[in-house]
Amino acid sequence: MTINELAKITKGKISNGESKSSINCYHISPKDSALKSFYVPIFNKEDRQAYILEEVNKGILGYMLSSHYEKREETITKSKQINPEIIIIEVENINKAVYELGLAIRSKYIDKPIVAVTGSVGKSTVTNMIAQILSTEKNILADQKNNNNNTCPLLAWMMTNIENKEMAVLEAGIASKGVMEHISELVKPSICVIHNIGNAHLDGLENQETVRNEKMKLTKFMQNEKIVFLNADDAYLAKVKLPSDYHIKMYSSQEAKNINIKEECIQYTIPIYGEETKITLHTYGKHQIINSIAAIRVAEMYRIQKENIVQGLANFQPIKRRFMVKTSKTGATLIDDTHNANPNSMKAGLQTANEMKSKRKIAVLGDMLELGEASDVLHEEIGEFFSQIQFDELYTYGEKAKIIAQKASPYLPKNQVIMTDSKEELIQKLQKETKEGDLIYVKASGKMKFNDIINALTQVGDGVI
Repeated sequence: MTINELAKITKGKISNGESKSSINCYHISPKDSALKSFYVPIFNKEDRQAYILEEVNKGILGYMLSSHYEKREETITKSKQINPEIIIIEVENINKAVYELGLAIRSKYIDKPIVAVTGSVGKSTVTNMIAQILSTEKNILADQKNNNNNTCPLLAWMMTNIENKEMAVLEAGIASKGVMEHISELVKPSICVIHNIGNAHLDGLENQETVRNEKMKLTKFMQNEKIVFLNADDAYLAKVKLPSDYHIKMYSSQEAKNINIKEECIQYTIPIYGEETKITLHTYGKHQIINSIAAIRVAEMYRIQKENIVQGLANFQPIKRRFMVKTSKTGATLIDDTHNANPNSMKAGLQTANEMKSKRKIAVLGDMLELGEASDVLHEEIGEFFSQIQFDELYTYGEKAKIIAQKASPYLPKNQVIMTDSKEELIQKLQKETKEGDLIYVKASGKMKFNDIINALTQVGDGVI
């Protein structure tokens, strides 16, 4: 794509540089910059326009800039001093401009199939399992960073990489109304997987009926056969209806037989292409079975060889900060489940940790955010959940986590529920009180930054078991 074409698509103005120059590589973060790449500073938690001059010094081809950026004039002047030929495209709003770019690229390559996955819990895992299997036979585009931030601008940016791929497997996450329809228009999926309807992001989505209705909008702009996979185990999805030109395919954990959950893996059998087949997952938690079944059924639609389906799942590794098993400096088994948290995922994680062998089990929990008016009740439910599992100690940090501690207190040994006022205090207590043979399960919403706790407790250089 030429600079002139990019400016036209994004309704931008070329402020500097040769309009006939071609762009062969884009990046959106200074972490991913490369020589002669074009920098598009998508707003994602921070204003990445602040890194433009740093990127110009690295030798980028050019960059996109908001005409309303407060340091616009200074940025343009200094970047031209560094490189008089630097290409600058000014737009009204960078995120909207990137969305328009994504729409244009998707329309150009509309023949390439896209699998889109959404759900309240497990969508990242399902997405990655599907990608792992399909990549055994196809050149696919997938989000390798697994950051669960696949909103419109980030998905639009991913479209810039689809040209040399056969197909894509993308995760679609939302936290508010009105977003999923735009994602569907952008992605125009061939297959949709609606994995479950939980109670995450209730501050922006009100209740589970609204969550379901919004997530189903992923199907609005579907292409080709319009195949929609729904989890039959989920009460909110079991009776979903779609127009007659859509093809609903249900999957369920009931399809798995001969389940054997071992310390190092999960094994079960399931029909693949009608033939009973043994599956091995080198991961933790019975909930991974339904995740893998969703991936199997999508793989069948693309006629992936049975042995490649089996091998793809056998090769699957836990996603970063999602139930990663490490070793603490004190010799304890440390479970890093700190990427994010909602009631369903926290219960699943606690249950999985509960089933693992250890001398003592210690839960370290923080606030679950974005739960709206139901927040207190949902934190109470986590506390009550300790009546169904056997943990020896519970540490909490966060205002809402205090509710968990209060409700959990009757179900743990006396004086073994500890509410801390800072992460530093929490870390110090864990370093002092834990030892080899203990299992420490750590989870909270991502914004609580419980990965700080993991980093402080983890042996340097340690990785996934």
